[in-house]
Amino acid sequence: MKKLLILGVILLSLQVFAQTPPTIYSWETQQAKVLPNGDLEWAPLPFQLVKGTSVRYIDYEGGNDSNDGMTPATAWKHHPWDVAATGKALTTSGIQTYIFKRGVIYRGSMTAKESGAAGDPIRLTSDPDWGTGEAGIYGSVVATGGWTKANATIAPNIPNPDLVWYKDFSGITNPTKVVGEVTSTGIKRVYLARTPNYVDTPAEPMQKWWSFTAKTKSGSVLTLTDTKNFVWTDVNVLKGGDVWAIEDAIVMCTLWKQKISDYNPATKTITVPDQNFGGKDSKYYVENTPFMLDAAGEYYYDKSTGRMFIRLEGDKDPNTATVEVASKSTLITISGKSNIEISGLTLGFTTYDNVRYGTSDGVPTIKVDNSSTITIKNCKFQYLNAGVMANGTGKTWYLPTMR
Repeated sequence: MKKLLILGVILLSLQVFAQTPPTIYSWETQQAKVLPNGDLEWAPLPFQLVKGTSVRYIDYEGGNDSNDGMTPATAWKHHPWDVAATGKALTTSGIQTYIFKRGVIYRGSMTAKESGAAGDPIRLTSDPDWGTGEAGIYGSVVATGGWTKANATIAPNIPNPDLVWYKDFSGITNPTKVVGEVTSTGIKRVYLARTPNYVDTPAEPMQKWWSFTAKTKSGSVLTLTDTKNFVWTDVNVLKGGDVWAIEDAIVMCTLWKQKISDYNPATKTITVPDQNFGGKDSKYYVENTPFMLDAAGEYYYDKSTGRMFIRLEGDKDPNTATVEVASKSTLITISGKSNIEISGLTLGFTTYDNVRYGTSDGVPTIKVDNSSTITIKNCKFQYLNAGVMANGTGKTWYLPTMR
């Protein structure tokens, strides 16, 4: 009888266990489907607007911070976490769902001031029924006019200066490394002037790069030689530019850059600080001197004057185009906060001038430090220095579900 009772308890337990649905965690959700040929096709969960009990609307182009922000018709211009916010936008706090208008680009950066609650997060999102297109948050300055045709006097070191246009920019936070032309069919990347010129070889990105033929060290100076390609006689051609090459020690195969302190045409060498950088047969390219702006689809930015020189694709007049010039680095900072959700947004055009490895050089578009239960989903990241970085002691969940 005792054995039968124990057996009955076991069977009942098994039945209850079988009827209890297993817990499905977010990272177990399938984000791809298997095609008949065995390939995987990206298939993220579609975006769904979720609102909390209190909603505020943000329209960077048509909003006003003195409005109440409670309806699309009375939207704010700025998010309360933006240092540029004023009026009622600045003084609003608490757990809100902030809806950014689609088809509008928000130009500003935000630092989280407060936390949401478990099951009731602060949301930064968009509504497919408000506006058309994407709700963008850009770290760029838009240039829709004001370009002037250059000449040999204005741009003496640029090849074919009569094909080049220039414009002076103010308020560029970081020396821009990301520029794009906005067209009816999308965004065309305009590349920072470099040599050898950029070639789209995605299967083998370094296929057209050059190679160093020798490397020597002397104290804290590193000398790199290219007997084949260093053919310029002007000592200023490469001086002050950035050379990108593969590291030969510590973190081998890591691509990073060094500033060129000198170029010697006689010895066909460049000098950079000694940082275990480059080496014989190491692939490399050099960028960001005026001498390299020699093709359409390139630009050169002189950070000492804030002046940009550009040649768009087809050598078109940039006054007939919309050009996005990346300026800011991090657009959303979350530090020591919890229960914040970001979804349905397009973040883009950030830049930073120092890239190697580690958190000191990691300057992402969304930065999360010592925070918990942070959700980022159904967002698009484009033309960026970096996407998302989370570090510290908090339990941070990053859900990279993209649109």
